[in-house]
Amino acid sequence: MRPRRLTVTNVPKSADVNIGDLIITSEYSNHFPAGIPIGTVIESGNLDNLFKKIVLKPSVDFETLEEVFVLNNLPDNEKINLENSLFAK
Repeated sequence: MRPRRLTVTNVPKSADVNIGDLIITSEYSNHFPAGIPIGTVIESGNLDNLFKKIVLKPSVDFETLEEVFVLNNLPDNEKINLENSLFAK
């Protein structure tokens, strides 16, 4: 069986990403709660002149999951209103 891997593309070349780093969800998302582990970087390489791609070992073995939970994350209205007011100008 081939080990599972996640590929993340279009990572800015200036991003400080190293093998062994843990990738987690960001506090800047309106869709996902912050701090959820995604995976550990096992490869990093240049995609083109502006971007690189990273390969992750998932934090979860999806083949052995027995239960999952659906997160119903409600958007932060204050954050959305602030963002909308900045982009409306």
